[in-house]
Amino acid sequence: MSDRWYTTNARLATEWLRLSHCPVAVGRAGRWGLLPEPPADLDEVVNAVGGDRTDSVEADLLLRRLVAIARDDELAARIVIERLRRGLLSIAKRRRETRAFEDLLSAAWIAVRTYDPCRRNRFVAAALLADAEWHAFRRQERRKSNDELPLFDGDRWAAPTPLEDDGGPETELAELLAEARLAGVATADLDLIDLLLQNPSVDEVAAQLEVTSRTVRNRRSRIAARLREVALAA
Repeated sequence: MSDRWYTTNARLATEWLRLSHCPVAVGRAGRWGLLPEPPADLDEVVNAVGGDRTDSVEADLLLRRLVAIARDDELAARIVIERLRRGLLSIAKRRRETRAFEDLLSAAWIAVRTYDPCRRNRFVAAALLADAEWHAFRRQERRKSNDELPLFDGDRWAAPTPLEDDGGPETELAELLAEARLAGVATADLDLIDLLLQNPSVDEVAAQLEVTSRTVRNRRSRIAARLREVALAA
């Protein structure tokens, strides 16, 4: 583990030690009704959702419920991050990059706050770790040119073969919208973009949504600005 990872992990551990025994936080977690009895501390919640290395159907279902709460509750999101911390460290060690752990933590927070519980039936922790790694690293790697991705052919490095076209503007737009969803852009806003792509008439879309055309134009401008931020960050 690099010094930077060690420092970040130590800071998280110190923060968690304080938070886990905070009466206000513990009381708030107790009101979620995840456990049969109110927890004595937040470590009980982490262990119940698989933090004690228990990979059971019950732990996975509880984690799914906690992730659903985390969409609107930062305390729940922080508990999920604590559940994932060991896995994030393992990925960071494999990546061997100076900022790997920090980048993964940021990506994991987005993954937790935007995760769709209906997307997969099991293994929520593994899905969240995969989402975090994708958002932090794989997306950028996928966009590297062929020259940056040579192929290993048996016992030697071979010149890369040209990749097939990845779908053009439509694919790029789909990827941007997926990234926007991961970045926390509201589903309702993305649905509006989809409507406008299907029907460019603002007046007709406004009538369909039963709002004024001005409202649609204002929302369109706001969403466009947010999508530009996502594109620049990608």
